[in-house]
Amino acid sequence: MSNCRKTYSANEQLLLYTQVEGICPICTKPLHYEKSGQIHKKYEIAHIYPLNPNPKEVELLKNEKRLSSDVNSLDNVIPLCPDCHEKFDKPRTIEEYRMLYKIKESLIQKSKIMNTYSYFNIEDEIRVVLQKLNLDSGELAKLEYTALKVEQKSDNTLLMLLKKQIINDVTEYSQEANIYCYR
Repeated sequence: MSNCRKTYSANEQLLLYTQVEGICPICTKPLHYEKSGQIHKKYEIAHIYPLNPNPKEVELLKNEKRLSSDVNSLDNVIPLCPDCHEKFDKPRTIEEYRMLYKIKESLIQKSKIMNTYSYFNIEDEIRVVLQKLNLDSGELAKLEYTALKVEQKSDNTLLMLLKKQIINDVTEYSQEANIYCYR
């Protein structure tokens, strides 16, 4: 029995497109183009583990990990430019499968980390801190501009993954700020 190719909704496609940040995760070509002032998609949804593997692919991938038991799951698909999709599918190799598996696995992890941010209601937490410091009445506090490393500003209650994400964000922000300052 063969699997039917799922038609992904516009929201599912947007989620996948956003997950790869609008570029092909293999060759980094944009996954869209503009024509007559309108943006059009330029990608295909590729199955990492094949939708309907042929006997050779079944044998090739029999000992490989899978991201989902459902081949049409969003965890098992990724948007690729048409060229990379064609190269990936014909012929499928174990190296390419493992490469795309790792890319998608890291994208899933990143998505999970980003979703944890929604659990933090930072504004309410800041308000509580300001109230405890008696600074919520509109008084101005003397600011200190001493630069500290994230390790110096945090303690062991901060989750390691969150700390690493903060360090990555600070580094990325600093690099972008330098680009804008020196143009």
